[in-house]
Amino acid sequence: MCAHFESDKFLKRSEAMNLNRSTLLYNHHGGTKSFTASREALSTNEELVGYIELFRRMHSTSKGWDNQLPESQYKEMVELQQSQLELEDEASIMDEAEICAQALG
Repeated sequence: MCAHFESDKFLKRSEAMNLNRSTLLYNHHGGTKSFTASREALSTNEELVGYIELFRRMHSTSKGWDNQLPESQYKEMVELQQSQLELEDEASIMDEAEICAQALG
């Protein structure tokens, strides 16, 4: 077992994964489930959880937000969603996926 963790193959992979994690702006709390699987698990039979609500559930805990960046992005999504409700021109109304794409860049 120790030989595995000392092997060149493992050390090279570990270094690459460490570098990849260091580029993340923030973590999510979804564990090993994909976002699609988490969305389905959080949804009821009648209705899928929306992308904005999924973002909130995946990036915050019952204690609140771990990081200000996802919190501000979530607030931007909610503000955009509220502004969409006030629009009368249906051609310019964004759906949740478009709102998320705009807020997350």
